[in-house]
Amino acid sequence: MVSTKGGKGGMLAKALKPLATKVKKPGGKAKLTAAQRRAILDQKRKKPKGDWLKGLNTKDKASFDKIQDALNKSAARSNDDIRKSLTQAQLDAGKKHPKFRSTYVGSQIEKDVADRVASDPNIKHMGAGKPGQPVADFQIGNQHNVDITGGTKKSMDDHLVRNYYDHEDQILQYPTFDKKKLDDIFK
Repeated sequence: MVSTKGGKGGMLAKALKPLATKVKKPGGKAKLTAAQRRAILDQKRKKPKGDWLKGLNTKDKASFDKIQDALNKSAARSNDDIRKSLTQAQLDAGKKHPKFRSTYVGSQIEKDVADRVASDPNIKHMGAGKPGQPVADFQIGNQHNVDITGGTKKSMDDHLVRNYYDHEDQILQYPTFDKKKLDDIFK
């Protein structure tokens, strides 16, 4: 678990740890029960929007704004530009298995955002650094975790329930790509 300065970031996660006791499902992967998930989400949503952002110093807030700006620009790219940024393997797999298209596009958006903010030494791209391990997409000032994801409630919930997020402000969303847009990207 990553804590923010002064231990504030991990306090909620520590307090909720008894709720987050994981249940093993077939295949050995751990999964929260529905009741545990609801309790964690309810607790994290009690915090007013904007509170986490108010706690950032000027430098960290500027870095956060850079990530938000980069995300807006990345998600607004044309379908052709997004298609060109995907690997041939992603394009082929997306054509064969449409259910993975959003995941491939989301991964590419994260990579593009990382490229756009790479000049800011206060932002560390974590997401690609540890494939297969649960880590934040970005870390600001070596202490503030930030993630980017699509615009659905399920996607927000899936990110917010993670133990390295304490507030909705830490999760930046881009508009969900509809089927027509995804079909055009993967044509």
